[in-house]
Amino acid sequence: MNSIKEQTKKHASKIVASVLTLLIISLIIIAGPASAIDLSLSGFSNSNPTQGTSVSTTLTIDVNSNERMDFPNPVEIFLDDSTTALCSFNIDGSSSDCASRGITVSLISIPTTYGYGYGYGYGYGYGYGYNQGYSNGILTYQITLNTNQFSVGTHTIQLRVNAGEDHIYSSNERQITIVAPQEDSHSVGTKTKKIKVIESDNEEITPINLGTNNEETITPEKKTSTNFLTGAVTGITNFAKSGLGISVIIILFASVIGGIVFFSIKRFKARK
Repeated sequence: MNSIKEQTKKHASKIVASVLTLLIISLIIIAGPASAIDLSLSGFSNSNPTQGTSVSTTLTIDVNSNERMDFPNPVEIFLDDSTTALCSFNIDGSSSDCASRGITVSLISIPTTYGYGYGYGYGYGYGYGYNQGYSNGILTYQITLNTNQFSVGTHTIQLRVNAGEDHIYSSNERQITIVAPQEDSHSVGTKTKKIKVIESDNEEITPINLGTNNEETITPEKKTSTNFLTGAVTGITNFAKSGLGISVIIILFASVIGGIVFFSIKRFKARK
């Protein structure tokens, strides 16, 4: 009787142990895909950059210790909730289309090693077994954006990777607001201001740009001649051409002729 009870207990213990084992394995399998890898995107070096500058962020891909990921597909970059990737890069950081989109990707470190071993993976269908890929480490990348190739305003960036068998992992979203460059008050709106300087010899000089489109005339003082004789001759000539000058000249000429006639008559009478 005792032996039957002992055998029953042993059999029941085996059943309980088997059920617990299957339960644990089932929990591991269920939890495996949800925590295989983790993508994390840090904040930008400047969340409000002026258009024309470059800003960067850091992406980390954490492969858990019980996973072995082959990464058969590239990491894709999505902008503003688009369903189409802006560009993509391979696990080693190389890319064929990101540079033309204004994005530079640099691999910083891969502390984990690529090889074969036991772990969960998607390379040959999901399951625990002897798989190939990366395991137990964090892959780090620097992602730099040239804001010249992005429009002014707020943009959202997110990264995703298909680890195989359409098991897609996504990073958190990060926002960046690109600000329009400010206009230079010293150079924008400058117009040409022409100043005509009229010299005493009637020559005009047009000088430099002073900032407006108005035109004004500046007449400087007449130059003083250092040649007194030339100045006197010029003054007499100008006076002689005037009406008053002509009248004065006629009176003087008449006076001289009259004087000559008067003295001639007086001398003639004296001889008689």
